[in-house]
Amino acid sequence: MENFHPGQYNLKRFIIITETNVIDISNVFLEINLYEDLFAFSYSGNVAIVESDNLPGVEKILGGERILFDAELYNEVDGQIQKLDISFLGFVSKISTEFVQATGTAKKYSIEFVSEQHVQNLKTRISKSFVKKPLHEIVKYCFNALQTEAPLTVENTQTTLEKVIIPNWTPFRAINWCAEKSIQTESRIGSSLSSFIFFQTLNESRFWFRSFDNLYKQPPKKEIYYFVKKTHSFDVDIRKYSTADTFEVLNNFDLIKLGMEGAYSSRLTEISVTEKRWKNTTFNYRDDFHRKFDSLNKNPFYNQYLNPFLDSTSMVLFMKSMEHGSNVNMAKQVRTSQLSLLSNHRIKIRIPASPNLSVGDVVDFKYPDFRKDTSKTSGLDMTHSGLYLITGINHHFTSEKYMMVMELVKESIGGEE
Repeated sequence: MENFHPGQYNLKRFIIITETNVIDISNVFLEINLYEDLFAFSYSGNVAIVESDNLPGVEKILGGERILFDAELYNEVDGQIQKLDISFLGFVSKISTEFVQATGTAKKYSIEFVSEQHVQNLKTRISKSFVKKPLHEIVKYCFNALQTEAPLTVENTQTTLEKVIIPNWTPFRAINWCAEKSIQTESRIGSSLSSFIFFQTLNESRFWFRSFDNLYKQPPKKEIYYFVKKTHSFDVDIRKYSTADTFEVLNNFDLIKLGMEGAYSSRLTEISVTEKRWKNTTFNYRDDFHRKFDSLNKNPFYNQYLNPFLDSTSMVLFMKSMEHGSNVNMAKQVRTSQLSLLSNHRIKIRIPASPNLSVGDVVDFKYPDFRKDTSKTSGLDMTHSGLYLITGINHHFTSEKYMMVMELVKESIGGEE
């Protein structure tokens, strides 16, 4: 493609399917936002529309209509242009922010929608017991109950409970319960108790059941550089990177919140009523960082001698039955720490669309050091630079371009400069 530019896309089809009609909205939309979220079970979105034909009233858009989006996206990798077809089918769930423009000749409103699997999940209930079944097999069973054509990628777990009862839950709730109890099988750390997470990506509408360790050990899919005018000594060929044109720190750290949530330490009390015994197990982030879970970067994100919560094991108390087994119960402490630390250092950036990126991917973010003299350093701010996990993406389309606003998190920090 001779005149390729980042953010270019080709809209093939954008329609709303009502009970009696098919409405083409490709010429009346202002913007489209498609949201991927690592901590949500499915994607969602909205479209802002300005039109003068009163489509909601005339076509009786009252919720439940299908909204179909097809586009051809372009991405540049190592100087080569790649094409990626993206398609989603959503259910209209709400019309909001409706108002008449000042001229009185047009109306502006936002149509919100969710994925079809989101709706199907709410309509489906599972009541079933499983005996000595690996949890990843239970995940597959629950997902199949959705009767969806969306693909599912499942990472095997090592956890097999004596008996599992799903008590009239939705499939997503049952799968999330399995995620809380699951322990990974393959890790760079042999004794890892890393937990799992369940999410959907926009690409292929695919669902994923993956361990945090599995996410963290991925090689970065892209290097992203926050480029400002050259006021530092970091020498970079800007063509090599995706360039972020905005940068915002959403959260740097919240010591008190993390400490009270059990990010740094916790005590697990296991009780056996039948055997009349109990056992305490302590978790300490400092001691267990390299023993019980993997990480994106090589160093823990704390001040070792100043953090007051590292040995405060009474800050979080879990009461658990011993029937699940010590590893499964102890994994709850690791999961609590991992989830809490994923809110520790969050940033938001905007880049020209890179369609090969999804939530759950890892990127290498490079943020310049703004000190005057960086001749003896790498030229990077090591607090903000490093490997990040993508936890949220807003795929933002206008009639002119396609941009991605991404939330990135890291729960560990890189090496010294």
